[in-house]
Amino acid sequence: MTTDCEDWDDTLFPTTELFDRWRLPSKMILKEKNNSNINSKPEVKRVSEVSIFSASTCSSVPQKKPTSDQSFYFSLFGGTPAQKKKPSPATTATRTTTAEHPSTGKQQQPSKKAGAGNNVVLRLMSRMLSSSQKVQVGVDVKEEEEEQEEEEEWGFPHKELIPAQSSLLKDWQSALFQYLTTATALSSQVVIVTNSRRPWVNACVNTFAPACKKFFATGAPGSIKVVYAKDMAGHKQGKGNVASKGWDVKLPVPASQREFADDLTAAKFHAMQREAKAFYSSYEFQSWKNIISVGDMLYEHNAVFELARLRRVERGSREQLRVKSLLLPDAPRISELTLHMCFSKLMLPVYVRFDGDLDLNLQDSADPLLLISQALNLPEVMETHFPRHAWGIGKAPACQKELGNALLHLEAVVQPIAGGRSVMLLLL
Repeated sequence: MTTDCEDWDDTLFPTTELFDRWRLPSKMILKEKNNSNINSKPEVKRVSEVSIFSASTCSSVPQKKPTSDQSFYFSLFGGTPAQKKKPSPATTATRTTTAEHPSTGKQQQPSKKAGAGNNVVLRLMSRMLSSSQKVQVGVDVKEEEEEQEEEEEWGFPHKELIPAQSSLLKDWQSALFQYLTTATALSSQVVIVTNSRRPWVNACVNTFAPACKKFFATGAPGSIKVVYAKDMAGHKQGKGNVASKGWDVKLPVPASQREFADDLTAAKFHAMQREAKAFYSSYEFQSWKNIISVGDMLYEHNAVFELARLRRVERGSREQLRVKSLLLPDAPRISELTLHMCFSKLMLPVYVRFDGDLDLNLQDSADPLLLISQALNLPEVMETHFPRHAWGIGKAPACQKELGNALLHLEAVVQPIAGGRSVMLLLL
């Protein structure tokens, strides 16, 4: 997802909840001294044990104000740099020096002429150093002012997580861990394609879900690849190529916004195209088989089908490419995202096994569970009465028993399936 804050991404991370509703600072993430609610390794619960019913979304719960002895802050992108020590002008004061006569050994004073010359040099050096200090002070002040303005612009005051929020965060951590475990087991290549700025995804994982860092370890077998679409050189130049091949974004919005949407689409399109080509290149003329896309922006949803269309035009009926795209509700509550991950953990094997395309707009559907059930031709999924809160409809389950029964019912409907090397999962 890309919003006014281009870094925010709600497909996996509850960033809107954390930074907007809970008002956590985007660049300064709270960490408690004695009991770290965010960075401690979360307990991995069974999906039936997730307790999202135990608290509200906490947006209306009064927040506690931290005190200096209760908490401290650390930068999301690294520790806060130590303040620079500015040299005092007093250290540049002229010193009187003496020398010994080479024959008598007695100290002698420098000549007036030499002393005058030295004083001139010292005065010039002092002025230069003073000017340098003023420039440096000006730079430091400007940087501090910019940082302060940025924090004020974001409007994120430093606040502690209250117990209800901490509980919700731990449930999400557990659900994310299990979701990624299933995803990496089903596909030999899971790719996160994001329009956020580097290193947003890794920073979110390290800060909010440290137990999931193993999925992102560089070079590890089955590790998740993170692609920052904006880093791709020439994606803006490629925008015209997309339009020339039939890509037409017609939105009732001002041209500047349309161009912005086009640019985001082009970036994601070319990133997905590059990753798909790289994935299906184990041998010459390898066919594309199964691409699953999960995201919360319409341009992402459309881009993956455009990718498939162009591929089919190029290869014709020589290959049977199956594209499954799920458009999720944007800016979900953390309880909604957690519940949806519990649902998706069980449904991912079904999406992989489905022999055909899936075009699931769960963002605009009046009943997402019904839409999924009909698209998969699985009425049993509808009969589970899984809470629609997973898609932002209705309230969270009232109790753990209700949630547990729904998950167990769904688990009984879904038949286990082994993963395949021809499955590519795109998380957008």
